[in-house]
Amino acid sequence: MRKFSVFFVPVFLVACLSIYVLKGAGFDRPEPLPGQPAGSATAPLSQLLDVIPLGPKIRTFTDEQAWLDFSDDTSTDEVADTQSTSQLLVALEDKAGQGLSYEALRDGEEFQLIMAQIQSDPAARQQVLAHIMKFSGTPLGKTLSLALATSGAAVGMPKLKAAAVQLLRKGSEEQRLDALQLLGATASYDAPTRAGLLDVLRGDGAANSELAVAAMANLVKQSGGASPAEQQEIVKAVYPFVGNSDPQLRLNGLQVLSKLAGSDQDAQRIFAEGVNDADPDVRRWVIAAMGNGEFAYDSVREPLLATLQNPDEDPAVKAVAQRALERFPLDDQARQIYQEHLASESYQAPTGGFGFN
Repeated sequence: MRKFSVFFVPVFLVACLSIYVLKGAGFDRPEPLPGQPAGSATAPLSQLLDVIPLGPKIRTFTDEQAWLDFSDDTSTDEVADTQSTSQLLVALEDKAGQGLSYEALRDGEEFQLIMAQIQSDPAARQQVLAHIMKFSGTPLGKTLSLALATSGAAVGMPKLKAAAVQLLRKGSEEQRLDALQLLGATASYDAPTRAGLLDVLRGDGAANSELAVAAMANLVKQSGGASPAEQQEIVKAVYPFVGNSDPQLRLNGLQVLSKLAGSDQDAQRIFAEGVNDADPDVRRWVIAAMGNGEFAYDSVREPLLATLQNPDEDPAVKAVAQRALERFPLDDQARQIYQEHLASESYQAPTGGFGFN
């Protein structure tokens, strides 16, 4: 037993020293991906894809996203990423050349990898923007517009806004749809941009519902800084859509007016008429908006009480009106009408929230 210990100790020390030397030389480290700095961890592709947001709708950025650093610094790592972006863009071009649809391009791996790169690489964002301008109005341009708009990275790109406004003014209908998606992701709004949106509504938007919906979705965000004169122009441009046969267009128009109703009497009057819309979903949204805290009690009292007293109204719509009234200190007459509704056969307990957009 004593003889074994004499030989075992040196052998054990030699083995430990060998492992230490091999680790120091980097033999236990995985090879980095192309564009990845040596020694960095290589995350599995499935982990990267799990955190990338998908979907065709424009995503609004949060306050946290708005404070991300979008500097123009192009370090060695960013150049490497941009080279990888070039390869991904070429692959997307090839697929688009084969006739793949927008949906197929959007659901492909290249799209998701580009999304991952432009979220952290300013140089990659500029390269994608250049391709958008080159291929706008095509399935590839639409796909790249979606990537840039939904990545959250568009907030810090002044060139993007200028490019989108250019497409909005001079582009085809498809190009303007790309421009509207990009504008929806920018953080700053100004009078020229709002004027461009109104031009869309007065022009092709009257015949192209997709254009009109996209333009009004942007106006909902951009109407906040409008001057009184601009507000009047917005009301005039949106008003025809409030009377459209398509309930989606009516709803979009009312959503724009809801942002102006607190400061413009015409907008407030037209918006209040939404409680009489033929579509119960539209009525429900209008009534819910009246209780979201942006309206004075006197401006919404009558339409809300009238909804509760209407024997032909959908009970689900009445439930939303009841919830909206509960946000206000009711006067005696309103409280009596409210109590009578609770005791009526048409009473339906409210469920869930308002579901504001």
